[in-house]
Amino acid sequence: MAKAADIINLNSKATWRLREERDEFSDQVKSLKSDKLKMKNELEESNEEILLLRKENEQLHKDLNKIDSVEESDDEEIANLDLSEFEITNLNSTNLEILNNNINNDNDC
Repeated sequence: MAKAADIINLNSKATWRLREERDEFSDQVKSLKSDKLKMKNELEESNEEILLLRKENEQLHKDLNKIDSVEESDDEEIANLDLSEFEITNLNSTNLEILNNNINNDNDC
């Protein structure tokens, strides 16, 4: 009987040890599942943020292209204005020459 009691005692100790290990393992699994869920949520948030940043980047590129096209048209207008100013300067010079000639002709008379 003593042997049977020893076997029952050992069996009982082994059972308790296995239950403790099972509980520890169960806690670890719960912790890992919780960590996995947190990481999944963070990944989803990161993906959403990446999508928003991509959209913002695309909009900034569109805005930059608009600015570049406006600058190009402004450069063309400035070039046209420069041409006009050059033409005005030439016209003024021509008009001054005509006036001087008229004054000289009047003085000669």
